[in-house]
This record gives sequence, C-alpha cells and structure tokens, in this order.
Amino acid sequence: MKSDIEYLTLLENDLREAGQRERWMKTAPPIRRRRSLGIGWGAVAASVTGLLVVAGLIGLLVTNGGLGSSADQKAAAASTTPVRSPLFGNAAGSSGAAGADVPVVGYLDPLQQPQSGDVSKIIRDGSMSIQLDKDGFSAGFAAVTRIAQSNGGFVLSSQIRGQRRGTLVLRIPAKRFDDAMLALRDVGVVQAQSISGRDVTAQYIDLTARLQNAIGQRTVLRNLMRQATTIRETITVQNRLSQVELQIEQIQGQLNFIQDQVAQATVHVELHEKDAAQVQTSAVENPSLGSAWDRSIQGFLNVVSAVVIGLGYLIPIAVLALGIWLVTVAVRRRRGAS
Repeated sequence: MKSDIEYLTLLENDLREAGQRERWMKTAPPIRRRRSLGIGWGAVAASVTGLLVVAGLIGLLVTNGGLGSSADQKAAAASTTPVRSPLFGNAAGSSGAAGADVPVVGYLDPLQQPQSGDVSKIIRDGSMSIQLDKDGFSAGFAAVTRIAQSNGGFVLSSQIRGQRRGTLVLRIPAKRFDDAMLALRDVGVVQAQSISGRDVTAQYIDLTARLQNAIGQRTVLRNLMRQATTIRETITVQNRLSQVELQIEQIQGQLNFIQDQVAQATVHVELHEKDAAQVQTSAVENPSLGSAWDRSIQGFLNVVSAVVIGLGYLIPIAVLALGIWLVTVAVRRRRGAS
C-alpha cells in the first residue's frame, strides 16, 4: 500500500512538472524557446554547411576517382557490343555480314589494305641543336630546307628570332628519317641530339578491331532498316545507325592520324650562330576577362555537380541512420516505461 502511494506521488509530481514546462513553452519568447531546446540558427547553419562540404568532397572523390560517371565505359562497350534491336530482337544472326558491307567513299579501310610482314606501328621523332659559324645562319637555314626536300619531306613550320637564331620543324618520310638526321649533322656543330620512338601498334590494332565491329553493326542496321515496317521502327533504327556511322568516322579519323604520324617523322631543328645572344621573349600576356568568366562558371558548375553527386551518396546513409536512431529511442522509451 505504501509503495502504491509513493508511486502515485511521483506520478503527480511528474505531471505537475510537465504541465509547468508546457505553460512555460507557450509563454516563452521564440528565441528563448529555441535555446531551451538546444536549437539555434548558428547550429543549423553549421550543420547544413558541414553536410554540403562533406557532400562536395564525396562528389569530387567519386568523379576524380573514376567511380562516378561511366560514360567512357559505356562508349567503349558500345563499340564491342553486338547490335540488339528492340524491334526485331537480336540482330547478330542477320543475313548481313561485315565483309558484305560497302565501304563509304573516301574511307581508307586499314583492314582492306595489303599488310606487309612487319605490322608494327612506330612513330619516330627527332630533335637537333646545331651551332653555325658566324654570319652563317642564312646558309644553314637554306641547307636544312634542302635536306628536307631532298629526302622527300618538307618544312612544316619555321621561326626566326633575330638574325642569328631560329627553329624549323621538318616532316620527313619515316624510311628516310635516318638519312635526314645524318645529313643534318653536316650543317654545323651538333650540340644536342635526341631520337625517340613511340610504339602505337596496340592502339592501332585496337582501333582496327573497333572499326571492323562498327562496320558490322552498320551492316546489320542497314538490313534492319530495310525490314522496318512502321515509322517508329524506322526512326529508332535510323537514330542508332547515325550513332554507328559517327563512331566509324571518329575511329577512321584516329586511324588516319596514326598512319600519317607513322609514315612521316617529325624533326625539330634549332639553329644558332656561335656566341649568338639568347633572345628573350616577353611572357607578359593580358588576361582575358571572357576566359576568366567562362572558367568561373565552369568551376561553379563543377562544384554544384560534386555536391549533388555527394548528396546522392549521403541521403540514403542519413535516412538509414535516422531509422536506426528512431528505433533506438523507441526501445529506450519502452524500457523506461516498463
């Protein structure tokens, strides 16, 4: 009996204190009410700022680490994935074959070119610094030009600084590269020389395979185009066909560039007379406000994009944490009531 009376007394005190707190909350000023709850505008702003900063860091980490956007992976996969039409099912078994496709006029298909025994693709570059006799710059410049022409090449660009110093960029056929480098040594005193080669065989083979696959896809899509019976089917196949044809043009352009770099070597020749003073070029450039504005907009959009990506990772985690917290609070209240 005594314990029941004590329990009722405690319950009465708790109810009285709860009523007093409720009356005080209704009459207290808003600022004091927020402070009593432990909530202030500073705390809210700091929490939101911290959340955005963490989200931005996560977004930057994801995008720079290659874990976010997969556009490049999708583009690479598109070049090696067989065409599956949503209209006619899997087109891999269509009657069209890659070998039966008619090449576009003006394309140089590397797969149809005769292959020699050595299929390696090496891009060769050279550079040479030559010292000339006094008042011998004009003669040296003309000699370098003649060497390029006599070896089947040409002067791609040239620059003269003052009257005693200049540079030339030569394009020489790869098979005459060594002969041209030896001939350049006779122009004057060679002070520096370098020759480098870059093996692009693997890249060339990969591009060739991708081109073959894309041409096969184009053949299948053209067959599907002839089988289309509705406007919707025609538009769908035509859109995919346009993408594949653009891909073929891009790959063919890369192959043509590699073939040109392999066929023609690049030689940088620097000429200067003995005791010629180094010409100092002005490095002062006026800043461009338009370029600065464009870069600022790009930076702003990059930061916003990073924050949005980071929030995409944080929101599910926050929802899960909130659910765990609510369950924990409910369990504690139930234990306290019991």
